[in-house]
Amino acid sequence: MNDADSNDGQPQQYADGALHHSRTIKRKDSQLHFNAGCLPSKLILIRHGQSEGNVDEGLYSTKPDNAMRLTKLGWDMSKMAGRALRGQLPEGESVHFIVSPYCRTVETFHGVISAWSDPDVEFGHISNRSKRLKEWYTKLTNMGLTWHEDPRIREQDFGNFQDPQMIKKAKEERHKFGSFYYRFPHGESSSDVVSILE
Repeated sequence: MNDADSNDGQPQQYADGALHHSRTIKRKDSQLHFNAGCLPSKLILIRHGQSEGNVDEGLYSTKPDNAMRLTKLGWDMSKMAGRALRGQLPEGESVHFIVSPYCRTVETFHGVISAWSDPDVEFGHISNRSKRLKEWYTKLTNMGLTWHEDPRIREQDFGNFQDPQMIKKAKEERHKFGSFYYRFPHGESSSDVVSILE
């Protein structure tokens, strides 16, 4: 049988032995229609600005990857990305950001959203950092901007306190082994990263 809608929604046997049910098709169609109504119309990815580790890879041997901060250029890059992003979006369109919990990505997020409200200009008079952030976040939320942190979108883990010589050797091994499946000592492979996102 080929007609999935015949037989009033009863299971049907296909030539390959698979069972198919027309109610399942209808349910999936309605689920797709529902998802299309709540999924964003655009997905825009922004990588973090230049970080300390981008400038000096030797820092990875003494400072955790997640603690690397933006450089001055990194801050400038993130603010420029924010202005470019805001310029592409229609006025009043809701925006939701998903941010890695790494220091440099949170700082990049702060640089990007400063295109909507600059905390130095509007809240620089508040000396207490926590209060200043709270006031800034409240204003951004009132403007229709929302966000949350998600550790699944963090950068690939190359191991703890990376020894530059060991990383160089590992990268040579990865080239021979295959970059997708090679797992760094005490770290992750690209395959590991993909499985986190599934």
